[in-house]
Formats: sequence, C-alpha cells, structure tokens
Amino acid sequence: MLVKRIGIAMLAIASVASCGGRTDITPASVRLADFPTMGAQAFCGNAGHCCTDAGRQFDQAACLPKVEAALEAEFEPVPGSPATPNTTVPEACLAVIATAATQCRSWFACAEILEAIQKHGVEGQPCSGTCSRVAGTLSCEGGDATTPDGRLPCFASDGLFCSPATGSCQPRAALGQPCSSDLGCENGRCDMNSMTCSPFLGEGSACSQEMLGCGEGLICAAQPSTVCMLFAQSCTCTRTLPDGAACGDSRQCASSPCNDGICQGGSLNPAQLEVCAG
Repeated sequence: MLVKRIGIAMLAIASVASCGGRTDITPASVRLADFPTMGAQAFCGNAGHCCTDAGRQFDQAACLPKVEAALEAEFEPVPGSPATPNTTVPEACLAVIATAATQCRSWFACAEILEAIQKHGVEGQPCSGTCSRVAGTLSCEGGDATTPDGRLPCFASDGLFCSPATGSCQPRAALGQPCSSDLGCENGRCDMNSMTCSPFLGEGSACSQEMLGCGEGLICAAQPSTVCMLFAQSCTCTRTLPDGAACGDSRQCASSPCNDGICQGGSLNPAQLEVCAG
C-alpha cells in the first residue's frame, strides 16, 4: 500500500501517488502548471509562526522559491503520464496545504494530482497493482511507479483494476457481475458469498465478513471505536472521523492520519524546516 504524505521540512517531503487532460478551468480548479507557485504561496503565507513560535526567524520572500522548487520536483509528471500544463486539479488541493501550514502539520497530497503525474496502465497491459482514491489521497497496492519489468499500475479512476487472475489491467465489473475482489467492482463491493458485485454496505450494516465493503465515508469498526479486525465478533459500518476527533488508528480518520490520538497531520519540526532561519 503506497500513500504519499507531504510534510515540508524543505519541504520535509516524505514520499508516499482522472484529471487526465482536462482543460476546463473553473473557479474550483487550478492548472497543474500553476500548482507549485500557488502551493508555495499557500504554505509560506501561513507557516511563518511555525518558525517564530520556535524562536527562529522566517522570511516569506526567501521561503517562496524554496517551497516552489520543492513542489515542482515532487510533482513533476513522469514521462508518459496524462498530465499537460493545462491539466486541472481541485482548488481544495491548495486549501489542505494552507490549513496544514497554519497548524504546523504535514498533509496528504490530493489524489487528483497524484493520478495526473503518474503513468497509467491500459486495458490488457501487464500490471503492478491498483491505485484508488482513499480518504482524500491515492492509495496504490503494489506501488505507483513502473516496475523494472515495465508493468504499470491500473487506476480505478480509469475504470480499471489489476486482475489477479490475468495479471493485467481489466475493466471493473458493474453491479451484478462476477468478481473476485472489491477493487474489481465499479461503485460497489465484491460479495464473498455470491462472488458478484453488490452495492456498498450502508451505515450501521454488519461488516464483520466484509471489512472493505462499507460505502464512502464509512469504515468497518468494532465497538466501541476500533477498526474491525479479522475474526472480530461484531463490526458495523461507521462514519469516519473528522479532523480533530479522537482516534486509535489512521483508518478511522476521514482525511488525516491519527497522530497523538487525534485525527491530524504529523507535526512539523521547526528545527528541521529549511524555510526557518536563525
């Protein structure tokens, strides 16, 4: 499982990957080519106190080019990716940077950016795994890059998954069609009893035997508030937790990891922030 979390210690970027070629610029989207500049503004405009609260100096003018260069390097599209200069990503991808910087915390890169900059496997091509959107970012089973033997990940946003049966990217099945895994179903889960794609389980539904079958915004949880484990006696689909809520496992959180018992990004160490001076 691969997830990319960003923490800027210049920018403390710690790796974890369809916008495709969309060119319809809207008030709620930004061009991928503009993202490094705008991301630097979102970070440097809000992170100054992370330095000064630690007794260090902060120069926003010096911060901007450093962070912009780091974002350009981290999110440079790989050759063969669907990204173009006019590919757009949600403006919300910038908002999470600003919020995290204000809180002096790391953040997860949004799925739309990570999907755009990676090379995608196509139907019938040998594959390395499946990438799908989870809790606001991109989760890739088997990795998000081309393997040494040339295999690529399949992207659920393209309607494909890496089929264990064929070892290649195959279309995700519609409801009612045969399946062997949840990733193989489009907008549904794989019912292990009937081995067919079925609707996601709703809030309050028993999920002890289908821990990955809960719908969007839900997690299979054991009572009172822990993630369901194999052979747990009683688990139900429960709402994921918002930022700031008490947690015991990152899988319980809707958009941030569980740190110090709270759904929140990991703390940035001001002493390691190269944007701080003194």
